[in-house]
Amino acid sequence: MMVLADDGAALALRVSPREPRTTFGESVELDVEVHSRNSAVWIPNFLEVGSNLQVLILGPDGRRIRHVAPHYSYEPFERETFLKLMPEHYLGRRISVSARHFADPGKYELQVDYHGADDGSHARISAWVGAVRSNVVVVSVEN
Repeated sequence: MMVLADDGAALALRVSPREPRTTFGESVELDVEVHSRNSAVWIPNFLEVGSNLQVLILGPDGRRIRHVAPHYSYEPFERETFLKLMPEHYLGRRISVSARHFADPGKYELQVDYHGADDGSHARISAWVGAVRSNVVVVSVEN
């Protein structure tokens, strides 16, 4: 059973690697889950790198590697674009981080940020707005 720290935030973000080890030249797959804590929360019904997800990577030397993702531009969301995430439920997705970000063998630290920017007012709901950062996961890239 997963336990989320109680820091008062309405949402929590959990990340886990599909495999803790990968071969040089292969992408890294991460399972990303946005969890509702204690109350129902309206959020967009998608998780998309470049839109509401950002991947942060620290290389084997401790330097930050810039993860360049496609940037998506959206009109304000329609009501059908939101979902009501009930307490102790989550919205999840598997994302792939390109092998080009793992130029050298070694251990990489990965973390994901989730951003909610659309307050839903045009759709007559009150959506969650803010940012939350995931746990850190380590992936080993081997020759």
